[in-house]
Amino acid sequence: MSPSPDVRPTVSRRAVLVASALGTSALAGCLGQLEATEGNSTEMAGEWPTYRFDSRNSGYNPDSNGIRDVEHDWTHDIRGTPGLADGEMYLNGSRRDPETGTVQSSVSLELAVQGQPTVTDDYVFVTDIRYLYCLTADAEEVVWESEKVEGIFGGSPTVDGETVFVVHGGGANDYDGTRVRAFDVASGDERWQYDADGRSTPAVVDGTVYVSGQDGLHAIDAESGDERFVVPEPISDWSSPAATADLVYVVTADHDHEEELIAVETADGTVRWRTAAADGMARSGSAPVVAGKLVYATTDEELVALDHADGTVATRFGSGVPVARAGDVLYATKDGRVYAYDAESGDRLWTYTTDEVRGSDTVSQFVTGLTPGDETVYVQAADGFHRLVSSP
Repeated sequence: MSPSPDVRPTVSRRAVLVASALGTSALAGCLGQLEATEGNSTEMAGEWPTYRFDSRNSGYNPDSNGIRDVEHDWTHDIRGTPGLADGEMYLNGSRRDPETGTVQSSVSLELAVQGQPTVTDDYVFVTDIRYLYCLTADAEEVVWESEKVEGIFGGSPTVDGETVFVVHGGGANDYDGTRVRAFDVASGDERWQYDADGRSTPAVVDGTVYVSGQDGLHAIDAESGDERFVVPEPISDWSSPAATADLVYVVTADHDHEEELIAVETADGTVRWRTAAADGMARSGSAPVVAGKLVYATTDEELVALDHADGTVATRFGSGVPVARAGDVLYATKDGRVYAYDAESGDRLWTYTTDEVRGSDTVSQFVTGLTPGDETVYVQAADGFHRLVSSP
């Protein structure tokens, strides 16, 4: 593999221009209930509209242009991981200019937003620790808020058709158990709830919802909420599944055994193959990235592309846990650094290192979120919110 540049932050060429706007933008909106417009679209759309791009948690946008030569644009004191759609950036209940980070509009919510927003053609779905909210696409009004659900700890809402799914509960207070809940997109009415001991972001494909938890991988009928099957593997409750029509992939976590990436048949829950996963991959909450016939994961401390059919290694990369593929560029993170690779050859294109990581001997500093746009990447790290762009 060819050597790659290590990019480090410099003073932003836009930082001075937008600093005052970022500091003085006022929160707008209200919590009044609006009537959903009949016929509004609920299809997810955009450059990166939700956690891992789509309802399957694939982590792959084939139509995007990844960054092959990188340049640091700016770093701001913003917290959260955004969604990108229709030339807008959605973050923490606000709509922002993706080029500057400046707030365009926002709603005032009772508590801090948890997880990444999910953007459809006409709505934006966000959660705090107690409620699921449906916002207008301009992030100026709340269309509806769910009944109190308690304990949404970071998993994002998943929208499929006319239903939005969310996982809640657990934690030190247990919040009366952990559940998957399904709500009507237009009205916010609850359709069903299902007990599952996890905190992951649901994956949905072909009418089945997949949720990982400490007691196994659950397959749930999306329409009725009935159980289809449970794979009794010890799975991290933070590790989200990634699904295709034939297979669903998830990382196991057992304190008595090594972590494994398993591929499960969607037809009946049979485990087709398994391979050793790097220590800590499940605890990072990472789902594998799935792109066509390739599954990107970290095994035995090395990032690899696996053949989807049998788990054999197709390409070896290097450092990092995979988080996204945009076009022909694969992004991975490790220890506060972002790595970009050619998704086919495995060649490292560049590495981005934050000031916090370079300037501190604290090993716990890490990247907590990454959202790729078209020739842009937004990175949430210990020292702030970074925007990376393609070099001219």
